[in-house]
Amino acid sequence: MNNFIDDKKLLVDEETFKSMVPSTRNITDTQTIYYVISMSQKQTIKSILGKPLYDDIVDKYTDYIDNGISLSECYEHLISNYLQPILSFSSYKRLINHLSFKLKEGGLRYSLDQTTELADLSDRSMVMTEINNDINVFISDMKEYIKENKGCFPLYYEISNKTNTTFTIGKL
Repeated sequence: MNNFIDDKKLLVDEETFKSMVPSTRNITDTQTIYYVISMSQKQTIKSILGKPLYDDIVDKYTDYIDNGISLSECYEHLISNYLQPILSFSSYKRLINHLSFKLKEGGLRYSLDQTTELADLSDRSMVMTEINNDINVFISDMKEYIKENKGCFPLYYEISNKTNTTFTIGKL
């Protein structure tokens, strides 16, 4: 695995990712999966939470994975109910784009009887819009959860006015 990808610091492992996004179950390239998860976590989750809270969550999650140190109920709820789905869907979106360039046949396809056809720009745009909508629902719900549990997340409020609920990756 690449040096910049530390799978012990990733909030989603391959199994969890594939369980949250069933259409990824047939992808066997673990290196690519961890690459997209790592980049999505660094770009998406860090920008939503801000560096202080992000670093605190990753440190506590790493202690939990490495040393079995329990997470607080608030952190455990935040990670499993919001951060993991956000990270899974944002990784899926990145994976679709990555595999579109990597696959020999040109990427996102849909089935027609017994053959497949390359998805056109409007099809890809529709898929990406649906994924963005899913991500934004989780982000909105997560922010409401954090707001309702201010005492658990004091680091979030240091940067809360700098966060953005819109998530996009490149152009289609």
